[in-house]
Amino acid sequence: MKKDIFCVPKDSAPKSVEVTDYNVYSLFSKGKFYKFETDARKEEYVPLNCVCIIRSATSNKVLGYDYLEAQKYYKGYHITNAMPIFSFDEKSSEDIIIYCASLMLNSLVHTEKLTSDERLRTAILNAQFQTLGLFNPDSDLVDISIISNLIFTDEDFEVICKYLKEGVSAVPIGEMNPIYSLKAILSKIVEVKNGDNNN
Repeated sequence: MKKDIFCVPKDSAPKSVEVTDYNVYSLFSKGKFYKFETDARKEEYVPLNCVCIIRSATSNKVLGYDYLEAQKYYKGYHITNAMPIFSFDEKSSEDIIIYCASLMLNSLVHTEKLTSDERLRTAILNAQFQTLGLFNPDSDLVDISIISNLIFTDEDFEVICKYLKEGVSAVPIGEMNPIYSLKAILSKIVEVKNGDNNN
C-alpha cells in the first residue's frame, strides 16, 4: 500500500544554496500528509527529506558508495519512510531523523551481522548523531532536506568497514570526488584537526 507523503509548506524555511543553521525540528509541527505529491504542490507544500553522512570522528574518513562512474558520500530518505513507527510531531522529530539515518547505514553496511558480531553491534549502538542544518536551495527543484551526521569513533568506524556492502568504501575526506554530489552538502563533511569537533 502506498504511504501518504509528509510535506511541509514551501515557505516554512529560508531559501539558501548553503546548508543553514535552522531549527529543523520545528518543521514537523508545520507539516501534513498528502496522498500525492502533485496535490501537495498545488497547496504550496513540498516533501521533507533526511540526508545523512556516515563518517569517523577524527580519522577523517567518510563512507562513499558507487554512483555512475564516481561516488556519493551521503544519501537521502523521505521522512515518510519512518511511518508508521513514529508519530509525526515535533516531540518525535529527532527519533524520526535518526531512524532515517539508520536506513542509510543499513543500505551501506551488512547490519544483519549484528546478531553474530557483538563488536559490530556495540559500534552501531555507540554511534553519535548530529544534526547539521537545513538545505533548501529551491523547493521547486530540490525537496527541503535535513542534513545530519552519523559519527563513529575511529575504532568503531574500522569495525563497520569490515562489513561494507559491495560498491561501498571508506574514503579519506580530502580525496572525495565532488562529481554528482552537491557542493553545499560536501562542505559539511569537514576534516577534523587538532581534536576539533565536527561541524
